[in-house]
Amino acid sequence: MESAFIFVIHSELFPLSFIVTSIGICNFVCRTITMAAPIVAEAENTMIPIGIIIISNLAGVICSFGLKPRLTLDPVRQSLK
Repeated sequence: MESAFIFVIHSELFPLSFIVTSIGICNFVCRTITMAAPIVAEAENTMIPIGIIIISNLAGVICSFGLKPRLTLDPVRQSLK
């Protein structure tokens, strides 16, 4: 379900020529973080995983304020209307 939401919202936020690139960048970053998850989960200090979750959530909230919907549609989407 999350993947479908990503595809729908990307068309509202980015130009058509950048959609595939942005999804690829997000996919690469997510897979890299996923590979590091077992290392973080096995940390002796239990505050490390909790701190990483809090920091990543705060970074997501802060970054979401910078997203603005585009006012113009792509030529392809205009021709469909």
